[in-house]
Amino acid sequence: MISHKTKLGIAFLGPKGTYSEDAVKKKYGNSIKKNPTTTIQEVFRAVVNNDSNYGIVPIENSTEGPINTTLDCLGTHDILVCGEIEVAIHHNLMGLNKTLPNNDFVIHAHEQSFSQCKSWLDDYCPNAKRVTVISNAQAALNAQKDNKILAIAGKLAANKYGLEIIRTNIEDYSGNTTRFVCVGYEDMDMTGKDKTSIIITTKNVSGALYDVLRPIKENNLNLTHITYRPSKINKWNYSFFLDFEGHKEDLKVKSLLKQLNKIGLELKFLGSYPKGVS
Repeated sequence: MISHKTKLGIAFLGPKGTYSEDAVKKKYGNSIKKNPTTTIQEVFRAVVNNDSNYGIVPIENSTEGPINTTLDCLGTHDILVCGEIEVAIHHNLMGLNKTLPNNDFVIHAHEQSFSQCKSWLDDYCPNAKRVTVISNAQAALNAQKDNKILAIAGKLAANKYGLEIIRTNIEDYSGNTTRFVCVGYEDMDMTGKDKTSIIITTKNVSGALYDVLRPIKENNLNLTHITYRPSKINKWNYSFFLDFEGHKEDLKVKSLLKQLNKIGLELKFLGSYPKGVS
């Protein structure tokens, strides 16, 4: 168990002003040391190298699906998921001026933000060039330096970089939400409202996925999420990322993990942790 007597260091995708920082604040408040990084991979490295106690990374968006970089990092690092945070994502178009220019401007944003705002952008800025950057906070930082650049970002970024919000809530779906996970090395105690995450790597054989899902059904566990990534080792083999309700100390979860181990598939336990609150 990590001592909380000293100020916690939390790594997250930066620069400051990202939705990841919103997740950090929602999970830990302000009495921490914030360690922004330039990539999701660097968040994991900061925890692995003991430069930060925990890392906060996005894992899934409600409209655009999984964050593949996060999934790949979970698959390759010996690290635990210690918690989850859901953050409502409200995109804003911002710049140095309050009005939307008629022409001669470009829009900077993260690639997922462009996808999440596609209909609005097609309707109101159809001819503006769209430039993909590593984060929305980076887009805001770029806009701070050039009045011909507009950024798509959250209000936190507008406040940090002194930008005017031109249009609010330009996301295509009002329920747009991103789920973040906290990664570290703390084995979380059972709370009664928990979730467990695992990775199962199957072989390219008939019924492989059924063999994974059947014992989940038999143990009456609620599967809350499933996605997959190609195996990086064996061609046409896949790693399935599964979340289900329950803690590893629950009898049903113990039974499931025992059954899955007997099947002979490659199983990686990612962690049991308290369910996030919307």
